[in-house]
Amino acid sequence: MITRAVAHADAIVVPTQAVAEQLITAFQGQATGLRQRIHIIGGAASLVPASKPEADRSIAHLELPSGPFVVFVGTREPRKGLDLLIPAVARVPDLSLVLVGPGGWGTLNIRKISQKSGMELSGTNKRLFVTGVLDDIALATVIERAQTLVMPSRAEGFGLPLVEAMHLGTPVVHSSDPALVEVAGGAGISFELNDSDSKNIELLSAAIVDAAENRHSLRAAGMQRAQAFSWGESARRIWDIHLNL
Repeated sequence: MITRAVAHADAIVVPTQAVAEQLITAFQGQATGLRQRIHIIGGAASLVPASKPEADRSIAHLELPSGPFVVFVGTREPRKGLDLLIPAVARVPDLSLVLVGPGGWGTLNIRKISQKSGMELSGTNKRLFVTGVLDDIALATVIERAQTLVMPSRAEGFGLPLVEAMHLGTPVVHSSDPALVEVAGGAGISFELNDSDSKNIELLSAAIVDAAENRHSLRAAGMQRAQAFSWGESARRIWDIHLNL
């Protein structure tokens, strides 16, 4: 599909400069005027905080931690870095992890990773909670009540959960994936991905602790950063592309 777009499309819309550069590198010398045909238009936050009674009702059916927790939102697949996140949270005493989203492709075994990390999936010491897909009110409530939203992805194109969390006032921690760094714009805490998973886990765990200690400043920075993203502006720019072709 990308090959056809590069060969034939008058305009190609991508969500970040990081994706644009990957596209240009991948097709270097193979497509005329590719850089001029690429337009960078990102997404924006859609979730809205609910009133406390409505928020409480929206998550009443869920089993969630009674104490502090961090949240991951996305498909459960290898590129998302859950094999780093689960053991990283396991290193932080009295902190739980909530995974929100559907299962994805690949052979990621959450139970096996949690057992190896010492993160209980059941019982009185349970620290890992898997909710599956949530509706918008429940999702906003879980993100808003989380200590931090964490995206330890090895590869992303945009990273919408970062924008949603910043919009809701929840601090964010993310990997050094270029798209996530671009979207967060310095309003979150980044950890440097490298070739050593044990080092990645150590750095991610430290970043999670750092985010908790600096949650007030991160909340303010994130809410300001989220204002840079607007569905209205994105729609206007898409419309302008059609008008100008």
